[in-house]
Amino acid sequence: MFEKNKNVFEWRFVKMYSTKILMSTSVNKTKKTWHIETGQLLKTFSGHSDWVNFVLKLSNELIASCLDDKIIKVWNINTGICLRTI
Repeated sequence: MFEKNKNVFEWRFVKMYSTKILMSTSVNKTKKTWHIETGQLLKTFSGHSDWVNFVLKLSNELIASCLDDKIIKVWNINTGICLRTI
């Protein structure tokens, strides 16, 4: 239940499109979606070159994530595919 990666020392969470879904970001360059009630990992989003320090829900299907270097990526929540890099 909510397994913690030993290399991750900080997580940030954002409530997603469902009240039962959370997204975490961490220094391991990933974002993950979790089922709140079961703690089950639903999806891992990879593709950033550094620590993902911010995530914003844009719609029920899209999220944006960014780094300190000001690179923003827009993701499809359902597929995990990066749709755009800004």
